[in-house]
Amino acid sequence: MKKIISVLALTACTVSAAPYIGGGIGYSSMKANQNLKGKDNDIAAGNQELPFDMKEKARLSHLTFGLLAGWNFKLTPKMNFLLEADLEIGSKKTTKKNIDPSIGAGWLNNLEISVSKKHSFGFMPAVEFNVTDKFAALFGLRLNMTQYRVTVNDNGVGVAPHNAASKKAYVFGWEPTLGGKFAFNEKLSARLTVGYNIGQKKTIHSNFVNEPNAAADNASAGISVKPRGVNVRAAMIYSF
Repeated sequence: MKKIISVLALTACTVSAAPYIGGGIGYSSMKANQNLKGKDNDIAAGNQELPFDMKEKARLSHLTFGLLAGWNFKLTPKMNFLLEADLEIGSKKTTKKNIDPSIGAGWLNNLEISVSKKHSFGFMPAVEFNVTDKFAALFGLRLNMTQYRVTVNDNGVGVAPHNAASKKAYVFGWEPTLGGKFAFNEKLSARLTVGYNIGQKKTIHSNFVNEPNAAADNASAGISVKPRGVNVRAAMIYSF
């Protein structure tokens, strides 16, 4: 036990930690991968059930602006361990019209669906390897919560006032990240990172069908998203 305590104490003495802050700009290119799933009724065929499962890879590409703060733990002369939190701000909306999941035979035959990507909160543990005195390579995993909004409008005759809904939700994602940092001096550095974000499948609308006659015929429709895409970020970092 004394030996273990001695090793931990020695490690604590040799590991130095320094806080840092930063800000920057980036480019996000995500696919929302929304899924419209449910069932309708063929009114002309005696309310025959018509299940549907439609997928759309809507592209959400836009500029982002971010703030970050973290701690840099110097483990060895060549290796650092980072713990970093960030806020990323940016917004992009895409809309698809004239969606007919039941091929004109049921209640749902003229939908308009919009998907918006909003801000994101991130937390990234990472390892830096000092390749030279000025350049370090970074390997990290950014865990994030990103807000998405899905808006549905039903432009079908007689149902438009009822089947209209807009909801937002945070979608969890994990983003393997590679990058490099160039130090101008002991305090100021520039960093470029590239990450591929893998978002969980998240149901935004469990059922947006509220028109009384359609609901009475057991028509239902839900929308989920499953984001995937690339994020490129450039930041200036100041170390204390």
